[in-house]
Amino acid sequence: MAQRYYEQGNTGTYVLELEGDFTDRDKESMQALEKTVNELSKNPELKRLIIYQKGSVQIDTAGLGQVVGLCASLYQRKVNPVKASFVGLDGAFYILFERCKIGNVFEKYDTLEEAIKTG
Repeated sequence: MAQRYYEQGNTGTYVLELEGDFTDRDKESMQALEKTVNELSKNPELKRLIIYQKGSVQIDTAGLGQVVGLCASLYQRKVNPVKASFVGLDGAFYILFERCKIGNVFEKYDTLEEAIKTG
């Protein structure tokens, strides 16, 4: 399990890096992801969110639900709604993302640099 987030410069753009196992099998990683989701959703400084698959990610519908739930709650803010984008989707994460038919809802980028530059 590995996930962290940080602000890119002093821009209000936050990067959420995901690497590891975000499935029901790994309760610890799911709890850590839930904590991160809660922190980010309450952050008034957040103007843009980039979700970055930094390495190998095993994710199931529960993990994807956490991530998409975060995106939805940020987008539905009454003040300063936030749009999320995804970077480097690959493997199981990409397959689940497309199977759930949410691939065309979010912007997707191949590299973190490309996503930051378009912000």
